[in-house]
Amino acid sequence: MNTITRIAIDILVLIFSSIGFLTSAGILFLIIYHRRQNPIDANMLLISNNYLSIIFICLLLLDMYSYNLYGDSHSNISFDDRWCYARAYLLYVGFASVYHSYLLQALFRFFRIVLYKNKQLQTIRFISRLVLFQWLIDFVYVIPISLLHLFQYISGYYYCELPSNNVTRLIYSSCVVYFLPILIIEMIYFYILYYIKKTKGQSTLQNRQANQRDLIVLRRTIILVAILLIVCLPSVVLYVQYWFSGYLYSSFNDLQHSTYVFALSILPAISMILTPQLRELVTARWRQSRRIQPVTIVQWNRNNQDVVRF
Repeated sequence: MNTITRIAIDILVLIFSSIGFLTSAGILFLIIYHRRQNPIDANMLLISNNYLSIIFICLLLLDMYSYNLYGDSHSNISFDDRWCYARAYLLYVGFASVYHSYLLQALFRFFRIVLYKNKQLQTIRFISRLVLFQWLIDFVYVIPISLLHLFQYISGYYYCELPSNNVTRLIYSSCVVYFLPILIIEMIYFYILYYIKKTKGQSTLQNRQANQRDLIVLRRTIILVAILLIVCLPSVVLYVQYWFSGYLYSSFNDLQHSTYVFALSILPAISMILTPQLRELVTARWRQSRRIQPVTIVQWNRNNQDVVRF
């Protein structure tokens, strides 16, 4: 791959990362700013956690590809230092946090629909502990990779990464970060659909209406998870090709990161559109900013008395 193509990919990743970061940060700011009018409940806390994880990974990708762009623009430069390996560690934490945050949303739907009698599992206090536990797990699971010194500096890309041809990367990172959370999410959602169908004739009217609302939200969440699953397909195809042929394309890392960051750039907006509570908040703020403010005109008459007109 020539230098011009590499620089173009770096710029695209930086643009998509900026869009994902700004969109997520703006929506998260609105959630926090309007918390008095719209109190943050357990569901909104999980949505905020989704946006926080996207902000986290987008910031890391912005930092990483800023170094990459500088390296592609200048020759004979090396960024093989401690921050390079620390950034690689945080990058995998960020990847895990995105998928695990959606796993928490699936668990919350499971608690509300299947374990609805146990109200303790639906409180914001319990969900807050789950969110903290999720981030703790995300930071802990990458530690073995760092301790085993599996991260390597890739001079052609100017950042540290698990080598693409490393089997440990395929098994550990791909399964734990991507496919295992998505598999659990799908199992939870399929069971919820089965449970709703099974108890449809037994539920009271109130529980049936609540289940239908959760079912709508559940379907919308599946769309978001499907987006994250689809962007992994190019990497999966290339890995399968490498498994049989023993040859891995040199542009594998760029393809993996660019497709992933493209999903991150559109995921916050799609999540906002598919979440009625969030969509109403953003729409109300947009209408308020476009509202025409009244103009006050003050005129003075001969008796030095002011006449106010609107």
